[in-house]
Amino acid sequence: MSDLDPDSCIPLFNGMQYGKTYDWYPPDTKKKFEESNSEYWDEDSITYRVNSHGFRGDDLHPIKSDSFIALGCSFTFGVGVTADQTWPSVLSKSLDMHGYNLGAPACGVETMFRVLQYWLPILKSKHVFLLTNPGVRREFFNMDFKPHMYHTISAWSTGRYFPGDAHRFLNEREASISKSRALYAIKGLCDSHNVSLDILETSVEDVIDGLTRPLRTWEEPFRSTGQSNLGRDLLHPGPIYHSLVAKEFQVNYGN
Repeated sequence: MSDLDPDSCIPLFNGMQYGKTYDWYPPDTKKKFEESNSEYWDEDSITYRVNSHGFRGDDLHPIKSDSFIALGCSFTFGVGVTADQTWPSVLSKSLDMHGYNLGAPACGVETMFRVLQYWLPILKSKHVFLLTNPGVRREFFNMDFKPHMYHTISAWSTGRYFPGDAHRFLNEREASISKSRALYAIKGLCDSHNVSLDILETSVEDVIDGLTRPLRTWEEPFRSTGQSNLGRDLLHPGPIYHSLVAKEFQVNYGN
């Protein structure tokens, strides 16, 4: 990590390392799995290949053919599902196009902008698909904590990385302004590179007319179909949800 540009990476947790493959990825833990008595998943269902920048999958290299970048949080990274079940992977197959999964667990749209600003000129993708994160999350640059100099503050953050009053930045008004600012910055970045952008909003109340559109498949499939549509951690969405997200992006592709 010390040789990498911090703008290119996403933070890892619980002592995890870049460039490793794991059987579990928090909150998808063996302990939680054993307590869940899941009938759908088994202990060996999933592996997480974490590349040299913290993203899921192989290391990132530009390709000559058309490609897209997928942005989001753990719902995009695919905590709780196999790599092939994630919506970026499903969408890649549907569009017959290479996809880069730049999902960043526990992060928000400010992280997505930072990641895209670094990787878009390198990967030279012509399409960006973004699934916003639920909840309020802000990213800050902290020189005092290496190697992860970027940190996200959210409802579950602790005082380890931030002063005790840092949660004042999570108030509803500030969160709304910062989210809109980051999304418009992402749009400007895509426009400047002549890249198409499609943003699905997980919260209907947060839709920005002319910029984002609601994820119509959010609540019902996620909440009502039982363990078969929950990830192995029984917290994150499962394969059905990921397929529906991919379909939402696919039907709007090219419009």
